[in-house]
Amino acid sequence: MKYYFRYVEEIKPPLNGAMLRGLSVDKAANGHFLVKASNKVGMKPKDFIDLAVDQHDELADEVQLDVSKAESRDTVSRLSDLYHKTHGKNLVPKSEESIQVKLIGDMGIQVPVIGFVDLITEDDMIVDTKVRSQNRAIDLSRDIQLVTYSKITNINKIAIAQVVDTKEPKSDLIVHEVSELSISSVSQKIRSVSGAIRKRVFLPAPEGSWYCSKKWCFYWKICPYGESSK
Repeated sequence: MKYYFRYVEEIKPPLNGAMLRGLSVDKAANGHFLVKASNKVGMKPKDFIDLAVDQHDELADEVQLDVSKAESRDTVSRLSDLYHKTHGKNLVPKSEESIQVKLIGDMGIQVPVIGFVDLITEDDMIVDTKVRSQNRAIDLSRDIQLVTYSKITNINKIAIAQVVDTKEPKSDLIVHEVSELSISSVSQKIRSVSGAIRKRVFLPAPEGSWYCSKKWCFYWKICPYGESSK
């Protein structure tokens, strides 16, 4: 349903506090790797943090924040510092053209795909930058976005470079080698979802799913499985 509302009906959810903080760190990461591709070092820590905070402050007044602006800014500063010390230091871009790479292709099932890869490293790894508020288990073998990017680029190694906004912020690089089984499974899921969208047939989220709730889904009020079903 989310895909249908967002890309077919073109109802775009507004930025919220968590999205803004993720966007801010992501912009600093892109800038850092672009510099690192040319000078092998990247941005200085202060410059990295300043870029993230500036992005945050530029948009903060237009966003319904979940905390005060000052607290949200401090979180961006803390998480961007951690990202720079870990992923910013350890990941090396393949070239200046390997940051925010636009991909256009398909999975061989006549479903066009357009997307952007955050980073391709010098050792041929597709990396997606994430800022999370919870440290949840992640199974990249079922990640539709990254497995699709792997198929289009013929790069088998995928990863999420994440920082997690927990009491003690954490940084993790989660890496996965994409198998033919993963590609087949994701292709089938895309084919199924694509067919459902064309036929306007949608199944509800699993019972008890945290993401199918008023708090976490922007489309809750208009979704047939949201507020109207209660």
